[in-house]
Amino acid sequence: MKVNKSQVDQLAQHNAAAAENAASVDKTQRTAEEARTERLANKDRASLSERARELAKARSLLEETSEVRTDKVDALRTQIETGNYQPPLDQIARQLAVRLRED
Repeated sequence: MKVNKSQVDQLAQHNAAAAENAASVDKTQRTAEEARTERLANKDRASLSERARELAKARSLLEETSEVRTDKVDALRTQIETGNYQPPLDQIARQLAVRLRED
């Protein structure tokens, strides 16, 4: 079989066009995948960032809040030490009655 230069040129052009088309399709596919990945990453990052701010705020408020209300404890301690503490007898009696009924 005899191959002439024009056939070789046509084949080379065809191969070049096919390679360019494949590269273009691959590039488009990669670009679409990269865009999707970036959108997902940005979405995740924003939601995690918001969640982190909420947790930091909650932790800050928790650290500021004491479990013991020292102002009330100090006031009651002073009343007891000076003999001025008047326990709420009616509330104590009600609580005793409730607890006795439970048993």
